[in-house]
Amino acid sequence: MSQGRGRGKFRQEKKEENMSRTHAKTSQTIMMATIKQGDTLETKTNLQGT
Repeated sequence: MSQGRGRGKFRQEKKEENMSRTHAKTSQTIMMATIKQGDTLETKTNLQGT
């Protein structure tokens, strides 16, 4: 009887794990994009300064 419930719980945990993994990937991508933007802004200001 408890086997079915246990399976459902395991599946739910797996889903949450995948979600957190996806979220980590997304935030990493956002960080990379922000860093790139920062680099280009810095380069622009450096060019203007010289």
